[in-house]
Amino acid sequence: MNPTVITLLQQGQRAHQEGRLAAAEQAYTQVLQIDAQQFDAIHLLGVIAQQRGDYDTAMNFYGKALKRDQRHTGLFANLGACLLQLQQPTEALEALEQAISLDPRSVLAYIIRGKVLRSLKRYQLAIQSFETAMELQIDAIDAYYERGLCLQELALHQDALLDFEDGLHFAKRTNLTLGRFHFARGFSLQAMHQWDDAIQSYHAAIDDPATQLKALFNLSLLEAGRGQLEQALIWVERAQLVNSQFMRGHLQRGHLLRQMDRFDEAVSAYQEAAACGLPFDQLGFLLASLGRQESPHIAPSEYVRELFDQYADHFDHHLSHQLDYQLPALLERLFKQYLKQSCSHILDLGCGTGLCGAQLRNYTQNLVGVDVSANMLEKAAHREVYDQLHCADILAFLAAQTEQQNSFDAILLADVLVYFGELRQVLAACQHQLRSGALLFFTVELDQPSTTASLGYRLQGNQRYAHQEHYVHDIAIQQQWEVIEMHPHALRREGKEMLTSLVCVWRKA
Repeated sequence: MNPTVITLLQQGQRAHQEGRLAAAEQAYTQVLQIDAQQFDAIHLLGVIAQQRGDYDTAMNFYGKALKRDQRHTGLFANLGACLLQLQQPTEALEALEQAISLDPRSVLAYIIRGKVLRSLKRYQLAIQSFETAMELQIDAIDAYYERGLCLQELALHQDALLDFEDGLHFAKRTNLTLGRFHFARGFSLQAMHQWDDAIQSYHAAIDDPATQLKALFNLSLLEAGRGQLEQALIWVERAQLVNSQFMRGHLQRGHLLRQMDRFDEAVSAYQEAAACGLPFDQLGFLLASLGRQESPHIAPSEYVRELFDQYADHFDHHLSHQLDYQLPALLERLFKQYLKQSCSHILDLGCGTGLCGAQLRNYTQNLVGVDVSANMLEKAAHREVYDQLHCADILAFLAAQTEQQNSFDAILLADVLVYFGELRQVLAACQHQLRSGALLFFTVELDQPSTTASLGYRLQGNQRYAHQEHYVHDIAIQQQWEVIEMHPHALRREGKEMLTSLVCVWRKA
């Protein structure tokens, strides 16, 4: 090999290892000016492009490198990582299997293979891949981190913590930044409701620029969940100092200010969120909840999805420990009273994490759950009580069930219609899916007759709809439902008060 090429490659690789990508790129480019077919320079220019997030350019370099050498393990491993970023997991796995066939001891290939499998939610296979990497190299730092993320997805947070702590132990011996381990550790501790330890881990993650923003944001979410609104506001405002265009930060700040009755400031925060990309329909919904414009007839589907995607990891604990949630116990009594053991099909609309699924399972051969939040559905899947789970908007799902009409023995909408103002459409759609004589169980938050809700419902400041009893009863008459039960019950706490809901059991004529 040309001595100048050797020197330039050494200079480039040294700069590359030190993170000086521009200097490395210059050295590799100079190599190609001497030898346009030099494999290492082509390959490593692809790696630099990939590190910068320019995956198309990286693929171009990898394609050229493959023409020079099709037996280079590292090239196939990097190609697999790039294909993962381009959301081509099948092709990524093919590249990684090729890398492993060339070198069955390639730690990098097993780690990237595990990441691809994790992206496909094939968690057990991903864990096996990471464990192979650990067997080959006891201090394979990325393998501990990635296996920990898999365990988080499986809600095995105690096991995940062990991986993050092992990863931290090995990473401290290197020049690697530690923020990702501290953040992941904080996330698991938060999920386990070990608040003080979680806060400590997030504090450590703030010191790393790569995790600073999301650590500050999660600290705000954590404190808000504990009712510490002032402290939550401090954290999210610090996050905005890191990135003034952080849309979720403006949105979180608006929610906090609303809860603190600082409504004008909340309006400004929501408008700033819109300037950073919040969809117009969500802005309108939020402003309507503050009485600043006319209310829409339904909450935007994307608003509901984002709300519960963010809420999923703490949903069950929050309901049972902070909201004193009474609905599951009440529904259990109603199911026992009205459902037969031989129901063929039951539909749980807005099933969330599946709190009611275990109870419904006792009454049906086929239990179907639907929710707009993928994160909530992952929690529901862990309960292993649903035969089918669908991630979809409720109205869109019902409209698509043209072949399943008149097939369900019961439908449940538990604490779901608080995101619907106008109820006629959704209740009529449910009616189409029920066989004759089948039951509809649902709840609505009860509005007081003294309020000026001319439509029979109104969007409240808590961004949930409340309905008047006469409005709900009128729909039953108009749509010819048989009202079996329709009674007020105190179902959950908001602040210091218990909120009253109307609990309904209707039968399709």
